[in-house]
Amino acid sequence: MEIEIGAKRKAEEMAAPTTETVEGNNNGGGGSGSDVEAHPYAFHVSGPRNLSSPNWRDLINSSWKDGNYKRTVMACFIQAAYLLELDRQENRSEEDALAPKWWLPFKYKLVQTLLDERDGSIFGAVIEWDRSAALADFILLRPSGAPRVVVALRGTLLKSLTIRRDLEDLPFRLEKR
Repeated sequence: MEIEIGAKRKAEEMAAPTTETVEGNNNGGGGSGSDVEAHPYAFHVSGPRNLSSPNWRDLINSSWKDGNYKRTVMACFIQAAYLLELDRQENRSEEDALAPKWWLPFKYKLVQTLLDERDGSIFGAVIEWDRSAALADFILLRPSGAPRVVVALRGTLLKSLTIRRDLEDLPFRLEKR
């Protein structure tokens, strides 16, 4: 619960993009060493550090068997669900979207966005192992312990366009426990 509250607080505090110099290609973050607009939610800015991408060695001794690695990757997928909604609210194009960079390093792809039919907001995502991306990096099989499909659901997002609906849904979720 503390982690979820901390993540929400972090999401609320970081609303505006900042400018910084990005050197090289940091975990798929892009950049050529020049000044670029770096959003605080960009993977290369606030993503996990020292996290390995899947490779052929994972077929023998998978990182997915490590609980900390698995929790970190799942947290990235949940962050992607939050960012899908923020990308929608801020009308980002596919090229500028922040969310995909949170699942691409792990060789996953977005299969479906979960939409609230009442207001059109995105409350989750179905993310699937991307065999073609893995094959491009000579990964022939899904690493042992890696899920084939993940359903990532975001929590309450306290932004102007979703705050009303998310807070209306909150008592319903609490009563269901």
